[in-house]
Formats: sequence, C-alpha cells, structure tokens
Amino acid sequence: MDIRLIDICLPDYFPGSDAPYVQIDIEHGMTRGEVEGAIRRAVEAEDFDIEGWEDAQYGALRRLLNTQLLKYLVTYSRNMASNNERGTDEPVYAYVAVLA
Repeated sequence: MDIRLIDICLPDYFPGSDAPYVQIDIEHGMTRGEVEGAIRRAVEAEDFDIEGWEDAQYGALRRLLNTQLLKYLVTYSRNMASNNERGTDEPVYAYVAVLA
C-alpha cells in the first residue's frame, strides 16, 4: 500500500481521483494531536470504504498517513490562513489517494 497527496483545498476545488481517497479535515493552527485525530476520523469515516479491506488494513493506512504526512499537515495547518483571513468558515481538506 502507498499513498499520494492529491491536493489540500476546499471541497469545491477538489479535482477528483480515480483511486480511492481519504479526506482529512485541516484547520488553521492544529496541533500534532489534533492532526492525528483528524487522520483517525478520516480513516474511520463511514463514507470511506475500500471493498474487501479488513480492520487491520485501515489501521495500517492510519499508521502510514501518520508516518508520511503528519509533520507536513501540522506545518501546513500552522501556515494556512485562518477562517477570518480567508473570509469563510468552509472546511479545507487534505485529499490523499490510497494506492494498492
């Protein structure tokens, strides 16, 4: 299994993906623990389902996301504009493709 960051954007700007993808909610100023929680919620979300996967594979995906993207997402979160600066409270997501 491998992952690839597709984009970090508002949902309206997501370009789509042929591969299954996980959608991680990112907010301004998130801590490491908050990003870890966002990754866990994204992987455990009811609308994220890969046919034939077992619980252990979802756990492996969560660990892979934490290993490869956690520091990047924390840094991105700290540097992104706040809702006030953006002029909207619309959520921003990191879209990550899951490659078999």
